[in-house]
Amino acid sequence: MKRFYIGFLSSIFFAAIFLNCEHKDQNKIDLEVLITATGNVIYINGEVDPDKISSCGVAVPGTTSSTGTTGTTGTTGTTTTGSSGSSNNRYTVTSQLIMKTTAESMVLRFQFDSSQYQGSVDPQQGFSYSGGAFGKMVTGNVGKVEWGTSGIPVYPSGNGSAQQQTLQYMDIDISLSGKLLDSSSSTGILNQCYTSDNVNCTSVTTTQQCFTQDNKSCVSTASTPGSAVTITGNITCNAPNVIPSGGTTTQ
Repeated sequence: MKRFYIGFLSSIFFAAIFLNCEHKDQNKIDLEVLITATGNVIYINGEVDPDKISSCGVAVPGTTSSTGTTGTTGTTGTTTTGSSGSSNNRYTVTSQLIMKTTAESMVLRFQFDSSQYQGSVDPQQGFSYSGGAFGKMVTGNVGKVEWGTSGIPVYPSGNGSAQQQTLQYMDIDISLSGKLLDSSSSTGILNQCYTSDNVNCTSVTTTQQCFTQDNKSCVSTASTPGSAVTITGNITCNAPNVIPSGGTTTQ
């Protein structure tokens, strides 16, 4: 068992090194914001400041999905029933990236499933880009986030149970519908707090977190007034100081 587990950890370690090299020095946001009414396009292009972020985001375990039952076989007088089990491959990913030089903040919250290549953006907090030199605020609460085969580094744990994981890198494409505000009351940089209802912050440690500006209530951009827009493009991040998440030792 120990020999197998060492091999398991080694495979995760070398896979993480390979993928980290593949995504090295990629810290940028490259988006197009199309204003539906006028057809005008706002380009959001810039470098993410690696000195202002501790990671590319956090993946928190979500709903458990069942792997099913192996079935039943037997002969007359003897029945053997296979075992059943479950695995958790669904997570809520939250990320906040700060732009270099101009200091805008991008926050993103979406559903991740390791068995899929894309997921939906969170309908309440979703996507926002504001603060700094931008002087406006763009939000997106409907649409999808695509990560392909290796865009989100969430690794299986050694004992099969899901764990919160800190993201070493991120390479995603977004396609969202949202709003554009001509001015931004947001400071751009947001905190995160624990929440049990995605509405209010709580001092109790829970499995859910949300972005907050006042440490009292969760920020919601779902009802933000403004001009209708579509947001498309690519977001990449690399945080080389993050140690890849993995398993825990079993005897």
